[in-house]
Amino acid sequence: MELKGKIVSAAKWSGGTEVISRLIGFVSSMVLARLLTPDAFGAVATIMMVVTFAELFTDAGFQKYIIQHEFSSDDDREKSTQVAFWTNLALSMLLWGLIIIFRDPIATLSGSPDLGMGIAVACVSIPLAAFSSIQMASFKRDFDFRRLFIVRMVASLIPLVITIPLALILRSFWALVAGTILTNLSNAVLLTVFSKWKPRFYFDFGRLKSMLSFSVLTIVESVSIWLTNYVDIFIVGAMLNQHLLGIYKTSMTVVGQFTGIITAATTPILFSGLSRLQNDNKSLRELFLRFQKAVAILMVPLGVGLYLYKDLVTEIVLGGQWAEASGFIGVWGITSALMILLSHYCSEVFRAKGKPALSVLAQWIYLAFLVPVLLVFVRGDFTTFYWARSAVRLVLIVVNMFIMLKLIGLRPIQMIENIFPEAFACIFMAYAATLMQKVSGSIAWGLAGVAVCACVYFTALTIFSYERSLVRKTLALASDKFRILLRRLTVWLAPVLPDALFLRLMFRAKTGKRLHLRKALSFNEKMQWLKLYFRRPEMISMVDKAEAKNFIADRIGPEYVNPTLGIWDRAADIDFASLPEQFVLKTTHDCGGIVICRDKDILDREGSLRTLDKALGRSYWLQNREWPYKGVVPRIIAEPYLEDEFGELRDYKFFCFNGEPRIMFVATGRSSKEETCFDFFDMDYRHLNIINGHPNAAVPPPKPRGFEEMKRLAARLSEGFPFLRVDFYEVGEKIYTGELTFFHWSGFVPFEPPAWDLKLGSWLELPDKQKSV
Repeated sequence: MELKGKIVSAAKWSGGTEVISRLIGFVSSMVLARLLTPDAFGAVATIMMVVTFAELFTDAGFQKYIIQHEFSSDDDREKSTQVAFWTNLALSMLLWGLIIIFRDPIATLSGSPDLGMGIAVACVSIPLAAFSSIQMASFKRDFDFRRLFIVRMVASLIPLVITIPLALILRSFWALVAGTILTNLSNAVLLTVFSKWKPRFYFDFGRLKSMLSFSVLTIVESVSIWLTNYVDIFIVGAMLNQHLLGIYKTSMTVVGQFTGIITAATTPILFSGLSRLQNDNKSLRELFLRFQKAVAILMVPLGVGLYLYKDLVTEIVLGGQWAEASGFIGVWGITSALMILLSHYCSEVFRAKGKPALSVLAQWIYLAFLVPVLLVFVRGDFTTFYWARSAVRLVLIVVNMFIMLKLIGLRPIQMIENIFPEAFACIFMAYAATLMQKVSGSIAWGLAGVAVCACVYFTALTIFSYERSLVRKTLALASDKFRILLRRLTVWLAPVLPDALFLRLMFRAKTGKRLHLRKALSFNEKMQWLKLYFRRPEMISMVDKAEAKNFIADRIGPEYVNPTLGIWDRAADIDFASLPEQFVLKTTHDCGGIVICRDKDILDREGSLRTLDKALGRSYWLQNREWPYKGVVPRIIAEPYLEDEFGELRDYKFFCFNGEPRIMFVATGRSSKEETCFDFFDMDYRHLNIINGHPNAAVPPPKPRGFEEMKRLAARLSEGFPFLRVDFYEVGEKIYTGELTFFHWSGFVPFEPPAWDLKLGSWLELPDKQKSV
């Protein structure tokens, strides 16, 4: 798969992972914030500050090495991975031991002298994280975000099933600590189970030295990032109290839960993609700007929305006891959006270019401004402090934009212009929010205001041509995804859904249109009406591939029937010895359960039996509500293998309305590796501009010799039925009848152009309702 395809596939899995896990985390946070006090969250913030600092050294930068390094061979990668794994594990155990020994001094230094035991216990997460770190890197390098999706989903459920029950019992920070430990344990177990790579003892100090020379700047960079993320936690915890620390850190976490859905889904993929383009600045700039634009469409209104609706967010997510957090959530939200778009992704460019020192430089310049600001403003009131803390983030934005200019020639004005349309649209959104908030302050009205603001924002965004195109594509994609989800949900609920509701849901899922039954006009709508209201006993035998042969022989003669070589109730009962060298096996009750044998000596019998067994267990009636199939007994029949002069078996399918053939199509290419093609013709065999399920062939298939005879036979077979599709094969001079179908494509596949759906519908006269069989 090409890089672009890998990135798109990875984005789907990574994005899905983050959306679902963040939603679960959102629910968990809502519950925990109401069970535990800000003091408990402040204690955990202190503990996690120590844990994350230790984890910097256990990873030793090897994750990024495994993802980014160009290995000379699979063996080279394997040996480096083993060295990285064992180094990580050894360092993690050493650091955990040191933390246990010095737990009380560490707790005192962090401003929480009573948290020594909590820090010691929580740091068991360090070796657990180290154990799974390298497996995770391998999955990311290979863009295998599908398995990471499963791992993350399991980990996301732990707060719901473990942390919340413990919080109800303990009412202390220990519930949060236990949840963190079990999350890391879950990751370690699942990543090891899923990974093709397994630990085996191999170590090479020379290789380690080479890897460390590559990773040393990454370690320094990680320490710098840790300092920028946690130096304020240290200062607030030491100079204020755990209550305000809990307010401060939880406010950041709430914003991170919203913004993290986007950043966590895109950052690993961006880094992997940029790493493959590290030597092509032009392509790297283009990829960066595309990512920035795609993220900006959601991130800019999200940041502004968090500021505009900070009180609503606080009330819903945290509850009344966290009212002090509201202001900080708003300010941190809007500055986070700017940080992510104008600074966060820049660091990924530096690392992808193999220059993590630039990120280190940016972080240290930022720290030079951050620490004095923290020390000065922490002594004032909390509101002034968090405003100053948020504003100083602009320094890092300026620094990173300047480095991007020097490194890859991306001018700051390009980055700003890239997100200008989104910022402009947010002006209209802010005005709408202001008006809405003047009317009412209730939660319900606030949620309605959020919906209105979203509509205003996306409407305003369409002023710009590029954004208009993106919005259209996004809406189309969202519609497609909704239809896929609706289809899967409908299939899952099929056993309990009544026929009419099932058909309405499936019709919307597959065609994107609402199903009208009372005033059905289109052909596909009338197909659904016939499923519900036209039922005659003989229809059951007519769709049974074995019994239909009797109906065909009675109406037009046995010479038009492909004979049956055998019939069995189970796949295991098939008598292969009695069958000729070439034959076809198919099930009588569904579409798709077929085995074509062109040479019995090389037939995969076990695979054939599995295919047929699977087909026998499938309910074709349940998946489409074509009621006649409900009465068909699932069996297997054998027929002679047929092949026409074109080296395949072309299918000539006539649409008959009350015994009159009006239109037909030819199915070609079904037995080749090429795509199946459908070509429609009228009854004078003039090619029609219709596409239905499959494209037209490059060259329209020629008229069959027996075309006029097929029309006559189709008319005879379809007499007395409002609609019947009659299928024929032409082998040499002989014509064989294939299937009799009452519901073409089950009425779920649109016609292009759509006018043909209405035209065919006008030919189909619905009879009186007949629901009993």
